Amino acid sequence: MTRLRLNASALSEQAEKAGDTTSYAIALRAGVQPSTLSRLLNGTTTPTLATLVALKTAYRMDTIDSLVLVPEQASA
Repeated sequence: MTRLRLNASALSEQAEKAGDTTSYAIALRAGVQPSTLSRLLNGTTTPTLATLVALKTAYRMDTIDSLVLVPEQASA
């Protein structure tokens, strides 16, 4: 079974626009644990809806769609 993954490049792009250049800064702004964000960025864990919403809200994104890689995109 293929798991959903965080689209790290989309998150990094939004974070850079906001001036956040480290994963710690991203975690702090979104209110998620730095260790959780690290695992998401490394692709070792599946993002929860709550985490995706926190990231979307922190970076004022319209939807969570761009933060998620569907299985076909993750393997490409």
